[in-house]
Amino acid sequence: MRDRQAAPCEMCDGAAVSMFPEHLCPKHSNLYCECLFTVGAGNHYQREGNHQQAIEQYLYALDLSPTYTGAWFQLTLLCQRRYEYASSLYCVNHWLKISPTDDAALAFKGVALCMLGKYPEAVDYFERSNHFCHYANLEQIAACYAYALQMVGRHNDALNFCNSVPKYYRYYGDIKKIRTQCRKHLGLNPWWKFWCR
Repeated sequence: MRDRQAAPCEMCDGAAVSMFPEHLCPKHSNLYCECLFTVGAGNHYQREGNHQQAIEQYLYALDLSPTYTGAWFQLTLLCQRRYEYASSLYCVNHWLKISPTDDAALAFKGVALCMLGKYPEAVDYFERSNHFCHYANLEQIAACYAYALQMVGRHNDALNFCNSVPKYYRYYGDIKKIRTQCRKHLGLNPWWKFWCR
């Protein structure tokens, strides 16, 4: 048991080893470090726009350890960036089997469901994710959540959420459209009519 508390190696820099419950050793494990390195290489290929090579790296990491959530996260994110929402849903479902309460996984499942037109399920997953705005793609997540709320008829909730979104978001134009549609549906006057009185 003492081995499990050993200092981290230089390669993984103390990253969480909970993703590898079957392979904890004094310096984590060669497998853990190899998975971390492989996903890092995939991220490099993704930044260069070589998505196929990135996918191969992530899949190799999953061949090494199917429980490595870092690889499932990157695959989910890459599929969503490529607008492959069915594939994204497949990846995030595997991620959630490993880590069923992971806020990022819940939020990304909400995005995939929203983009596939399954709005009630999407809202459920967004709301189960307590802190989804702390993760990558938070602007897309926010826009999808607002849109899903609108599509299930929760216009007041969608309007309140839209009013809380910062203006510097990349998807702020979408948020503004959703806010306008919600105000119209709720019978609220556009804001400029109050200034024209």
